Amino acid sequence: MAETKALATINKNGGYLRLLQGIRNYFLASNSKEQLNYRLRIFYKLLSPLFLRNGPRRKQDFDVIERLEFFYQNTETGDRVVDVGCFDGYFSQKLTQKGCRVVGVDSLDLVVQKTIFDDQETRYVAAFGEEIPFGDSKFDVGIYSHVLEHVFDPELVLIEARRIIKPGGKIIVVVPFGMGVDANHLREYDRDGLVGMVSKFFPEVTYFSSIGDGHGCIGIKPK
Repeated sequence: MAETKALATINKNGGYLRLLQGIRNYFLASNSKEQLNYRLRIFYKLLSPLFLRNGPRRKQDFDVIERLEFFYQNTETGDRVVDVGCFDGYFSQKLTQKGCRVVGVDSLDLVVQKTIFDDQETRYVAAFGEEIPFGDSKFDVGIYSHVLEHVFDPELVLIEARRIIKPGGKIIVVVPFGMGVDANHLREYDRDGLVGMVSKFFPEVTYFSSIGDGHGCIGIKPK
């Protein structure tokens, strides 16, 4: 009860928002993807218990349900799927249970270790989205759910996605929209900005205005 009152006081005074903006500015001041990735890794390492308690596996809210349904609708049994930014592995595990051959990728070693413990049927690896440790054209589908708002240069992530996805394969991108200030969100995307960026690398793009608490698109790699 005391913690709730304290948080309400912080919010009332605007201190909480100033804290979030200060952390966000710290990340935005990074001079390279290496520096940003280092700062994010430390940030998530310190707060990983909090984030895991609020991950898709635990939350099971409208946003999680809508995203999972979207991924179900846009993958096929037998697809090789890479779930980049898989976090607690909930979506990866569900797609494995559907019959997809899934690799979950996340940059946080501690989270990946916990995810491997929770789901021993799916393969998980620790890596950043700009440097996926697999060869060219290995996957039918790449899922990038709430990832591009976190990275130093989203185009570098999309270049890597194009490399690892097969010709004729698809990328599924979901980004948050209208969720306010978040400490580790470096940018927001409107429809034109998102579609314009993804279409540079996956020219055949379909936009979806609502996917849970976000929006997104599906792009097809040229054959």
